[in-house]
Amino acid sequence: MKKKFFVIKAWFKRSRKRYRYKLTKNVPDRLDPLTLYLETNLEQPWQVVMLCPCGCKSVLHMNLLDEYYPYWKYCLDENDRFTLQPSVNRTVGCRSHFFIKKGEILWCK
Repeated sequence: MKKKFFVIKAWFKRSRKRYRYKLTKNVPDRLDPLTLYLETNLEQPWQVVMLCPCGCKSVLHMNLLDEYYPYWKYCLDENDRFTLQPSVNRTVGCRSHFFIKKGEILWCK
């Protein structure tokens, strides 16, 4: 029973890691698991690219251009923490569903 407690505790600690963002013109071939890449074109970000936070290693692309559907909006708070809206809901693969709020992953049930 003690082992299960430590596994659950470790899972919660892992989920509390903060993501940072990085502006880039080209997304690198190798992605850092705790980085959100804002791909820019002429200084305006047009997509967010990240590795799926569940650990499946899928590369996720979220469109930031409102003329294409679906699209997401992002904001940075006073401490430079990244928030993405609405939630990211994968309908294929691992089927993860989560929010990114102030640099943290918040899992949906």
